[in-house]
Amino acid sequence: CYSQKLKKMSRFKNIRRYDLLQKLYYSCCIIVALRVCALIVLWLYCCMSYCDRYSIAGVLSEVKEVFDLDHTNSAWLTTIFLISYMSFAPVIGYLGDRFDRKWLLIIGLVCQITTNLAGSTATTFSGLLLSRFFLGVSECVFNVIAVPFVSDLFGPKTRTYAIQALSTATPIGGGLGYVIGSEASSTFGGWHWALRVTTPVTGFIAVLMMFILPFQLKRGAMEPNMIVAKEEYLSDLKYFLKVKTYVYTVTGSACTNAMIGIATLWLPDLFSQVAVLGRELKPCAHPPCEFEEINLKFGALTVVAGLLGGLLGIFLSRVGRKMGNKLIEPELCGYGNLISTISIATMLLFMMGHQKLSWVMAFLALTGSSINWGLSCEIVMSVIPPRKRSTGKAVFNIISHALGDAPSPLIVGAVADMIRKYRVGERDTYLAEFRSMQSAFVLFAPLFTVSSAILYFAAARSLIADQKALEQQKECQSTTLF
Repeated sequence: CYSQKLKKMSRFKNIRRYDLLQKLYYSCCIIVALRVCALIVLWLYCCMSYCDRYSIAGVLSEVKEVFDLDHTNSAWLTTIFLISYMSFAPVIGYLGDRFDRKWLLIIGLVCQITTNLAGSTATTFSGLLLSRFFLGVSECVFNVIAVPFVSDLFGPKTRTYAIQALSTATPIGGGLGYVIGSEASSTFGGWHWALRVTTPVTGFIAVLMMFILPFQLKRGAMEPNMIVAKEEYLSDLKYFLKVKTYVYTVTGSACTNAMIGIATLWLPDLFSQVAVLGRELKPCAHPPCEFEEINLKFGALTVVAGLLGGLLGIFLSRVGRKMGNKLIEPELCGYGNLISTISIATMLLFMMGHQKLSWVMAFLALTGSSINWGLSCEIVMSVIPPRKRSTGKAVFNIISHALGDAPSPLIVGAVADMIRKYRVGERDTYLAEFRSMQSAFVLFAPLFTVSSAILYFAAARSLIADQKALEQQKECQSTTLF
């Protein structure tokens, strides 16, 4: 727009107006560059958070051997993290809508670095669980505040791409957590090093960049017609329940998170058991275990699948909008979960005899589920007023984790332990472990992905009406203002 005006001014040789407009153009370029830099800093923060979160999964076999854990107790490493995450999300959402978000992010990042390093010194399982609890609190700060902050950095037309770009840090960070955690453990000779490698360097850089960059933005800066009015916290919660699209998207995301929670914790362990049964690897009798190759493969698979899913979400949503499909985001989420359902069923069916096919199916399942990470946030942001977005994202996180990846690994682990008790006649321990976990996977994973697809398709039916209701609310507030 500014470049077109510059050309018109140059034709009439209006030097004074041309110079003013040129200065305005350069100022806008600087503002855009600063906002892109802010997005990069948030991306780095997100990548580090998920790397810290999943680094323990890369050394799960060693942790199980060191602390003598079964499947149920192992799952508590994920569940306790998400319990603290959900417990503090309402508080962080309340603070994020009312106080300086820059300082909240800095405090959360410093706490995350300190907690992760403290967890690496744990000598008991209870101490490790305590560190995971506080790590969940610090990561909650980022996940609740970041998406509403990005919504204020970019306008409605570019918000989808910005949020989707931020969401690509989730699989990259998670995949790097598997790879770096496993490699650090094998290199330095202990699972503790999985928690000591990434945090100091990336965390220090992120903290410095947060101090340097201008992070303070007015809430709703990209939607000037929306009045930022203070309301009671309870009224915000009642508002969310009235928005059907919000409810369907949150519950659909919870089902997807449930499947991802199962896959990220138990799939590397499952593939390791298959490799031992096929005599490709030796059983893990004494740590460090020789499973770093499996973790390296799964980490790389997670990174590529997450990136591909995120990029597919951006590309297909853009194509769909150009074709006039206003429901493209929830529809893509639904179809992605259907692809994930078919892939999971095929993977579990052929895992024992066709490992290469199982790896391919695992890749397709994670790719299908990764499509909806950024798109779900965009759907939620499009039906919630700017002033309520931090609270809305907090509630989104609570429900999607409370019904999703908080209980699902624990439930699957407990069911696997129950099934294994009835397989005591099998002489091979690894075969009993594999069959019990495979059976638990079959019971829950396809059910979660099918339910998620149904809920996203339901969200597609109510999306237009909820977006129109929000626009009418903006117009009414704008009319009242003038």
